Amino acid sequence: RHAERILARLFEVEPSLIHSVDSEGRNLAQMAVRQPYPQDVLTLLIREEPSLIHSVDSKGRSLAHVALVNFCGWPESESACLFTRPPKSESIYLFKRLIKWLIEKEPSLIHSVDSEGKTLAHTVIERIERTDRSIPILEQLLDKNPSMAYRTDNEGDNLIDVALKKNRPQIFQFLIEKDPGLIRSMVIDEVKREKLGKFMKAITNIQGSVQTDGCVSNFILEYHPSWMR
Repeated sequence: RHAERILARLFEVEPSLIHSVDSEGRNLAQMAVRQPYPQDVLTLLIREEPSLIHSVDSKGRSLAHVALVNFCGWPESESACLFTRPPKSESIYLFKRLIKWLIEKEPSLIHSVDSEGKTLAHTVIERIERTDRSIPILEQLLDKNPSMAYRTDNEGDNLIDVALKKNRPQIFQFLIEKDPGLIRSMVIDEVKREKLGKFMKAITNIQGSVQTDGCVSNFILEYHPSWMR
């Protein structure tokens, strides 16, 4: 809690510091949320200046967006963390707690989009490469706001479109199992058809490796049999 005590003392001496920004225009809340486990510092900042919870960066990203973008950079070692020493092997649990905390503080964050029209879920698929991290966070977000799955960005891509573009077959499979209606939302062109054929084979391999019944591939082919051509 050293950072919180130092900041609290600084604000007592010079209250205007709460409005500080760095050379890239980021305020204190945007800088704090880039660090692992920043809840105590954010609580202090938001208490001093409540409007900080609504702040966005130069790319239109909310605090929740910024946290997601920087999650892949959370340090593995205890000495690398600025605010609090992170317990080992608990990063995904603690990060989900951070996202839950942010949304409880400001419920509108679940609906936030950046300047490219990307939702929090778009950001997860594009920026968090490890499936063991991205899928639990996606599930958390979609349980809170199921309509997010259908929201398109400025390029017209919803979540399964992004999963396809980023070559994420496991996420593609998760999304279809979560909401089969997403299949009907896809507009298929020749480029997508070719890639989807590979995805179906990858998904079949994934399912086989975990001893499932292949229902995802069968369901997809019921609506788009040409994907395997």
